[in-house]
Amino acid sequence: MREYDFDYRLLPDGTAEITAWSGSGEAVVPTALSGHPVASIGRCAFSGKGALTGVLLPEGLSTIREEAFSGCSGLREVVLPDSVRNVEPGAFLRCRSLKAFRVSPEHPALKTADGVLLDRKGHTLLCYPAGKTDQNYDVPLGVNVIANAAFSWCAYLREGVLPRGVTVLGEDAFSMCAGLREIFIPNGLLTIGDRAFSGCGQLAAIDLPGSVEHIGDEAFSGCDSLQSVILPSVLKYVEDGVFSGCSHLRALSLPESVSDIGDRAFADCVSLNDTNLPVNLLRIGSSAYENCRSLTALEVPDTVERIGPRAFKGCRLLTLTVSPNGPAHATARRDRVAWRYYGKRFRHRKRF
Repeated sequence: MREYDFDYRLLPDGTAEITAWSGSGEAVVPTALSGHPVASIGRCAFSGKGALTGVLLPEGLSTIREEAFSGCSGLREVVLPDSVRNVEPGAFLRCRSLKAFRVSPEHPALKTADGVLLDRKGHTLLCYPAGKTDQNYDVPLGVNVIANAAFSWCAYLREGVLPRGVTVLGEDAFSMCAGLREIFIPNGLLTIGDRAFSGCGQLAAIDLPGSVEHIGDEAFSGCDSLQSVILPSVLKYVEDGVFSGCSHLRALSLPESVSDIGDRAFADCVSLNDTNLPVNLLRIGSSAYENCRSLTALEVPDTVERIGPRAFKGCRLLTLTVSPNGPAHATARRDRVAWRYYGKRFRHRKRF
């Protein structure tokens, strides 16, 4: 359905959700379309509208959905009416000129601090404007959760400090922050979400506190400058792709608590030459170390029960130390890497 410059659909409760906009300049969202109150801005409704210079949102609007305004490069400020209760993750992703959010002091669900959007109690940081030019940012004390994509694509940010009390870093929290060089993470953090720092090309080192229990898929993938990582001693799983493509990562010690290394966990870490396989390890995923072409030696413990396809493919300098009865012997043959048995001379040194 369409009225004015807006496409919309009707929700089960009879309200309207805007699904697309075809105008230019400032968008004035109406309070109703064909008599139906406008309650939400739909996913990607304004996505990629570089011609959008401003948006006037009506009282009565309650939800702004995921990526609703993503890529609106001309949008500079957003004023959220008191009726808005839910701003979904990534709603303003890649709005590179956006410098501030504004809400009234009496807003029942939201508040802002220096233009940054938080929930009313200040416990969740919802969105840091991607066009905010500050190079350093200290997350306010009292924040416990960094929402999904909260800092994603913030090009100007160089250093970030998380306060004591933060327990969750959401998915994509700092992803694609191309200039991010340093992040302080306090003890007490429990969870780092999928792709939380993916694509942070200038992040050179990170010290993860001992409290971290979970690091999500691809959390540090594509961090080209990352050279040093300290992993928490309680970590049980190295998830899929967590350090894939970290081309300058040279050394990494896996804690003995790790029992599973996921698919592509270290794939394309072409500089990695100093690492270990923990003594309690049970599984090595597919392509886990594929193309780690600087890796020279690994001891595969007897505890390993499964090794996925291409786990060590392309590791041209690698020699595996294996047990005669484990799966690593067959893996070495399949992936065409050198191997030897524990306590014996090299049985196979052929280089392919």
